[in-house]
Amino acid sequence: MDTRNVTYNQRGPDAHIERASASLSNKASQRILPRSLQHYWLVLCSLLMLCMGASQVQAADLVNGDSVSGTISAAGQEDTWTFTATAGERINIQLVDLAAGDLFPLMTLYAPDGTRVGSASNYTVANLYNIAATQTGTYILLVQDGTSRREQVGNYEVHFAKSIGANENGTLNNGGVVSSDITLGDLDTWTFQATAGERLNIQIADVDNTGFFPFMTLYAPDGTRVGSASNYTAANLYNIAATQTGTYILLVQDGTSRREQVGNYEVHFAKSVGANENGPLINGGSVSSDITLGDLDTWTFEATAGENLNIQIADVDNTGFFPFMTLYAPDGSRVGSASNYTVANLYNVAATQTGTFTLLVQDGTSRRDEGGNYEVHFAKSLGANENGTLNNGGVVSSDITLGDLDTWTFEAVAGERLHIQLSDILRNLYFPFMTLYAPDGSRLGSASNYSVANLRNILAAQTGTYTLLVQDGTSRRDQISDYEIHFAKSLGANEHGKLSGAGSYFETVTQGDIDTFTFDGVVGDEVTLVMRELEVTNLNPFITLHNPDGSYFTNATHYSEAGVYSLSLPMNGTYTVVLSDGTSGRDQIGDYVLEYNLPTAAPDPQKPIASASSAPTVFKDQVIQLNGSGSFDPDEAPEALSFNWTLLSVPDSSVLTQSDMSNLDSVSASLQPDVYGEYRFELEVSDGLLSDSAIVTVTVVNRVPIAHAGEDQNVELDGLLQLDGSASSDADGDLLTYLWSVNSVPAGSSVGHLLNASSVNPSFTPDVAGDYEFTLAVSDGENTSPVDSVIVRVAEVNLAPQADVQTSGEMLTNTQILFDGSASFDNDNGPQALTFTWQVLSVPTGSAISTASLVSQGTPTTSFTADIAGSYVVQLSVSDGELTDVISVTVSINEVVVNQPPVADAGDDQQHELGGYAQVSAADSYDPDLRPEPLQFEWIFISVPQGSLLISSSIEVDLSGNAMFIPDVVGAYTLGVTVSDGEFTDSDSVVVTVSENQLPVAIAGDAQEIELSEIVILDGSASFDPDSAPQALTYAWLVILRPLNSVAVIANSNNELASITPDLAGQYIMQLTVSDGQASAVDDVTIQVNAAPQMCDLDGNDFVDSMDIRAIMQRRNTPANGDDDLADWDQNGLINVLDARGCTRECELMRCALKPE
Repeated sequence: MDTRNVTYNQRGPDAHIERASASLSNKASQRILPRSLQHYWLVLCSLLMLCMGASQVQAADLVNGDSVSGTISAAGQEDTWTFTATAGERINIQLVDLAAGDLFPLMTLYAPDGTRVGSASNYTVANLYNIAATQTGTYILLVQDGTSRREQVGNYEVHFAKSIGANENGTLNNGGVVSSDITLGDLDTWTFQATAGERLNIQIADVDNTGFFPFMTLYAPDGTRVGSASNYTAANLYNIAATQTGTYILLVQDGTSRREQVGNYEVHFAKSVGANENGPLINGGSVSSDITLGDLDTWTFEATAGENLNIQIADVDNTGFFPFMTLYAPDGSRVGSASNYTVANLYNVAATQTGTFTLLVQDGTSRRDEGGNYEVHFAKSLGANENGTLNNGGVVSSDITLGDLDTWTFEAVAGERLHIQLSDILRNLYFPFMTLYAPDGSRLGSASNYSVANLRNILAAQTGTYTLLVQDGTSRRDQISDYEIHFAKSLGANEHGKLSGAGSYFETVTQGDIDTFTFDGVVGDEVTLVMRELEVTNLNPFITLHNPDGSYFTNATHYSEAGVYSLSLPMNGTYTVVLSDGTSGRDQIGDYVLEYNLPTAAPDPQKPIASASSAPTVFKDQVIQLNGSGSFDPDEAPEALSFNWTLLSVPDSSVLTQSDMSNLDSVSASLQPDVYGEYRFELEVSDGLLSDSAIVTVTVVNRVPIAHAGEDQNVELDGLLQLDGSASSDADGDLLTYLWSVNSVPAGSSVGHLLNASSVNPSFTPDVAGDYEFTLAVSDGENTSPVDSVIVRVAEVNLAPQADVQTSGEMLTNTQILFDGSASFDNDNGPQALTFTWQVLSVPTGSAISTASLVSQGTPTTSFTADIAGSYVVQLSVSDGELTDVISVTVSINEVVVNQPPVADAGDDQQHELGGYAQVSAADSYDPDLRPEPLQFEWIFISVPQGSLLISSSIEVDLSGNAMFIPDVVGAYTLGVTVSDGEFTDSDSVVVTVSENQLPVAIAGDAQEIELSEIVILDGSASFDPDSAPQALTYAWLVILRPLNSVAVIANSNNELASITPDLAGQYIMQLTVSDGQASAVDDVTIQVNAAPQMCDLDGNDFVDSMDIRAIMQRRNTPANGDDDLADWDQNGLINVLDARGCTRECELMRCALKPE
């Protein structure tokens, strides 16, 4: 009998430990023990398996967040493992048969007090999931084969993870993704920090889409289970509240029933605070990315409490991806979420906090396993301006793409009234929807409709920048289209101009159109304004009138005509008239006429025209000269022009500011640049009431440096030689750097580089005789020069020098004759430097010139002044200290010729009109002897009219003596020209008298009356221009009145002779406009078109009746009165009973047929 001695401890009632021992056999029964020891016997049995006859007992520690391995090597073997746990922790254990053979994994877990916690078995992987530790202490895990006979063997692993302290795989990346793989029976653990109040989003994806069933469990810092999730491909924990601050643990495992599937997975993780995987959203713009399997994308943006937020996510490829987004506030709380089939929308969400908001984007399908490309369109009620500025009194257009949020801005002053209409110009499924935000970000109003959404007469309660948000208003936000925004404020809108006096204005309301006019009035003036549709359409005329202070005055609307009659004005100033369609859909169109009876207004002041000019490029050492003299004020009122120059921008490395400019408030300003690059200037001119500006850009360019590698050298083969690049230069004075290179060496030489090749004076040692060529390039930091080369000729022996003389001068008596021997050379430059000796060999008879007359004797150059005409022979000797070469040169001298002065001719005085170039010419100036140099011309202003800003530099001159300028005021301009032949000058002047342009006169011809189908000849040839300037007359014909439904058009409408063929009877009014290029005039001619007489209508009452038949019978058997006789029905030239019978068929009244006679 197998007996074992077992020692165990028993704690008595007084907490002292009592030690007891017993000798036990395999068949020992609990009944032989005292009752007080029976409980401990159960513990020992469970711990040591003594009562089951186990063949092996072993114990080791499990690793939290990791795995251990063992082997069941004998039938009935039982392995034991231990670990410590604290009450409240959760325990996860998986036991794996590594060989997947006959071993049937069976494990039993015992608590510190020896009680059984639980057991698990399975074919390959046994699993104890989320077991609660109810006690603190050491737990024992018993591992054995679970087959009925307990006789299978095999290798196994135990994977173990507690809800506190496990961290096998590391830290999750907030706003990012981590990846790993689940092996057989694997338990992966990840950790992250979170703060109470944050919201947590986690998705696990089976990236290979295998049989692996993603299953995750999340534990709080105190070890309690927060939640779990599983799914076929992507498991999701969405918007989980973090109720504790500390370290959270995520447990990942296979979730199939047998826990035996494996695969690669990704964990996507995002907290509601701090996640920003994809970057910032663009206010007033869009960003794009893609959702991959299980992906959680995060974006951030800054917002201020009180702003309103608009976000749309669009599935741009329209795949199975279901856009789903969640918005979190700066404190991590959930603001809201949205999902939809193609476009998810968060509209006008109030930002209740200031700080960083986080947007979470994911797939919203039930299985979270769809992917796709998406765009996030984002617009806040403050600062968004994707599309630009609305045009007051005009229209702007753009398009809505899938999920698009377009934003526009405009400035308004508190008290103004606003009119905005958003039109779907394609009239498709797009539902126009717009929201208007005030300068403080609050929502002012919104509007939507089927074709035209309308915000009419909205009060601007604040001064500042307003934002208009445009989007699709359908329920799914997935329609697209082109749109127009028509916009008018009660101040400043004036699309069609200022009305004055009494008259009519014809215009058309297009879809969504807002037309605006203005007129001036004073308190008590009575005005009448009537908007009347011209054709029977569905247009419902609507007229709104605003006071000069922008407030609302009155409005009127009706089915075909709306107006205000004899209305007394309450204020002085400019009133604004707003016209539009007044139907409920605001989408009707039609032609209308605005009839008005208003006070006569003074002409509008004209704004000045700014003109800024300068040389487009200058060098760094030159001054930028700015010229505003081309600026002018068309009405020269109310004050003389003032000038103000502004430095808009400089190159990045420049330190210049506005204070470095000179003469900022004069017509000409200047600036000395400090670095290369682009300088931008703005000129603003003002006449005291209105202003204009112009921009000029000047580029400061670098001059390329010049490399000079030194003079060629002739040396003997002896020692170190030095090159000299010190003659290299940079016109801008920039510091030079040097780069020398070896270009060629004689055959057999080993010279491959220069010593100090980046210095001004590199050196080398020639090793064989021959030519060595070196190149030099220099750089000023901006540009590199072309290379220059130098040749060093190395000779074995001295070579004789070669003398060379060049002569120059006019070869005239009493002038200096130059002799230049600097082209002389010594091939081997040695043994000494060349010396020069000059000698006069012969002179003309009577000349006093001798060798003593030569200047700079001993230098490469010399000269003398010839005293009489004739031949002079001069000799040069050059020597290198050993060898000498001699050359002589003969010069022939002529008598000097006296120069004759030029003659200046500035041309005849001229007459010009204001508004174009005036050109003068000195081309008739001449030089009698055409010497010594070609003529040069210089033009100046001797005098200009009072008020003119022109100066002499305003004159443009060419090389032929022609000059031109632009007169800026009327009056006499006296110009002077000076011509020079290089020695003498002459001057002349010319007067250019400038007068105002005379208006042309339009004559459209006499009124005409014709019959329908005749051609009308329109003759404007009697029109004339009193001064025939500044350009030949141009003609433009226009139909301004025609019968209803007429579509006749004018042929040759831009000629003095035009024509039109009326298509309907009635009155036509043709308008002729003639222009001389600067001014224009108009005249009208009326054409009355009558219907052609009706055959058989003898009494001319426009219908055939019995009276006409009787009249024909009275004329029977008489000749017809020509080819157009209305009684000659058969056109045979004879009136008879056949004509009466034929006309009876034309009879339009009853009982008018003739009885036969």
